[in-house]
Amino acid sequence: MITSITLSDKRYPYTESLLTEAFPENERRDIPLQREMIRHNKKFFWNVVLFQDIPAGLLAFWNLGSFIYIEHFAIDPAKRNHGIGEQTMKEFIRKNKGPFVLEIEIPDTEISRRRMLFYERMGFRLADCPYEQPPYRKTDKSVPMRLMTYGKLFQRNDFPEIISAIYKNVYLKEE
Repeated sequence: MITSITLSDKRYPYTESLLTEAFPENERRDIPLQREMIRHNKKFFWNVVLFQDIPAGLLAFWNLGSFIYIEHFAIDPAKRNHGIGEQTMKEFIRKNKGPFVLEIEIPDTEISRRRMLFYERMGFRLADCPYEQPPYRKTDKSVPMRLMTYGKLFQRNDFPEIISAIYKNVYLKEE
């Protein structure tokens, strides 16, 4: 089950800890800025994933109007391989109006290929467009990534607008 939470929720520290454990520093914003997004950005949604009423993961996403951008999705390593990730993603897709867009690492390692295959099993498709994740902080560099989409069939000429919306809203980067 996916439940939206705030900073005052007793489960929030768990999700913050999982974020820092599951994502390298260059693939997430600094915690103070993360907390500001949760507090003040109406397009940003921070969720705990529950399994048998126990926190088991996190799902952070942005409603960008014409699509939903999934920024972070992680299942607790101790709770993986029980179908929680699959159940969560299916529930999320069913409850929200897509289409959906997310970033994945370039599938050039075993782990990154498994991640891509997981999303493909959920119905996501690799987008045919170049993409780099902008840096979250001034000291970071861009990270080569790939986009995956679910739902409405995006055309190649839709991606400049999609990428621009992600950059402007998520990374606070003007094109």
